[in-house]
This record gives sequence, structure tokens and C-alpha cells, in this order.
Amino acid sequence: MLLRRAAISWKSFLQSQNYEVFMAEDGESALRQCLRLQPDLVLLHDTLPDVDGFDLCRRMTGNPLNQQTPIVLIKPSSDPADAARGREAGAADFWELAARSWKR
Repeated sequence: MLLRRAAISWKSFLQSQNYEVFMAEDGESALRQCLRLQPDLVLLHDTLPDVDGFDLCRRMTGNPLNQQTPIVLIKPSSDPADAARGREAGAADFWELAARSWKR
């Protein structure tokens, strides 16, 4: 499952590798889809319109149905503390992307 900002570039790539991709526009719909689909992987961008990515990760991994789902937090940040915050929130990995890659 992909969330809005990560979705555009990753969706095409993952589909070209024969993965089934589901997208969510915001945190609440991501929570609902995670419970319904129980995906193999969640790529979660930190800047969502309705919830902080770290909090959403914590909520997803706090649910017994999704505790084993690996969540990769994607954030355009160079702050080493963010990786630690991601691990504390339950993320399996933290991908730092250059801020310029998120400009439209």
C-alpha cells in the first residue's frame, strides 16, 4: 500500500515488477485500508494532510492485525533523530529522500 506523495513514482515502478499496489490519500483511509487489506508492505510518506507519519506508523503497528506489516517511513529530512523516531514508532525502515525530489 502506498500513501499519496510516495505513490506517483513508486506505483508505476512496483506495478512494472508485477506487484499489486493500493493507494491511500490520507492517514485515516490508510488505516482503514491496512486493516482491510493487511498489505505485505506499507510505504509511508511523513507529510500527510491529516496526521503525522510517525503517529500514523505508531497507530498502524499498534493494531494486532498490522503488527507484522513492515512499514517504511519516507521523509525528505537529513535529521538523524528522525530515523530514531521512526524506529520508536515501529517502522521497519526509514528512507531519507532529498527535498528537491518532492517538488512538482
